[in-house]
Amino acid sequence: MSSVDLINKTTYCDLTRYSSTELTWTLENYSPAKNLQHEFHLTDSIIMFLELRINQNFYSGSEYYYGSSYFCINPFVKYQWSKHDAKKFIKLQVHTSRGGANVTRDFSIMNKDFVVINSQSNFMTQCNINKYIEKNILTINVRATIKEVFDNFPIGNELLNTKGKILKDFHSLISNQQISDFKFIVEDKEFYVHKVLLAARSPVFMKMFTSDFNESHSKEGRINDISKEAFQEFLRFLYTETIEDINLYVLDLLAIADLYEVEDLKAICMAQLLTELTEENAPHVFQYAHRYRCDNELKDAAFKLIKSSFQKNNIEIPNEFIFAPSALQFAIEAKNKIFETLKVEVALSEMKAK
Repeated sequence: MSSVDLINKTTYCDLTRYSSTELTWTLENYSPAKNLQHEFHLTDSIIMFLELRINQNFYSGSEYYYGSSYFCINPFVKYQWSKHDAKKFIKLQVHTSRGGANVTRDFSIMNKDFVVINSQSNFMTQCNINKYIEKNILTINVRATIKEVFDNFPIGNELLNTKGKILKDFHSLISNQQISDFKFIVEDKEFYVHKVLLAARSPVFMKMFTSDFNESHSKEGRINDISKEAFQEFLRFLYTETIEDINLYVLDLLAIADLYEVEDLKAICMAQLLTELTEENAPHVFQYAHRYRCDNELKDAAFKLIKSSFQKNNIEIPNEFIFAPSALQFAIEAKNKIFETLKVEVALSEMKAK
């Protein structure tokens, strides 16, 4: 049973996500006579096209340069729209395998119909291409960094998955002897625990491990008056907020939760006792509710069932008994003794009558 229901609530926030991809574009038998284009799949939904254009004449400033091959890198991208549309910005870094020709540019974002939805700048850089060609091969290295900005992004399910993973990871720590810094001995079983986690979950453990208790100076402690099986479930709850079989250990867990002031576990035990409350177990539950300082709701429910059982035998008990568990227990035992005596006398009378 899960001790605490994970809140299945969707939360919205602004989310920024980055991812990077490194790619290589190798052009064998390179010829400056033709323009080339290459397609890169950056993600499942984003495709980048890198276009290499060759200009024989190059204009820079107020001067023209003739007779040399210069190239322009012209990148553009398209992506398939997702369920939660994001503003996408992609920074491109391009350089050749022989160095130089470095360029960093933000470039246009296009939708699935190749309509530009965002344009940052003129995407071209120009440089002499001849010194970057080796053995008629031109190699262009590309690094693309994708920045996705989501407005009002729902993160509820991601949080649930994350919490589930954390609980699973914590479960692996239970009785992990390698990184444990304390040991409890219950009956004949040793439990290896972690002080920092127990201290975070229980104010009693916090005092135990940080004050002048013996446990703060030693590396082990013995716990009595609880079964090893119940203590195992107690540790499971402290580490993972789950209980495998609360029905079997509910009273033991209520006692240890009260002792170590683990209020969330105590609340779960009280709720479980309420669901299982009957006229037969009400006296027992009522005593436990008082002994372990449970909420009035459990005491009231148990007392009403006890009072009803008296009324069925035409006996009234004062309402003040709800604040006097010892007096109520005495009344219950007295009633049971009287009726046992009556049963015996009735049985004897029937035997004599025969």
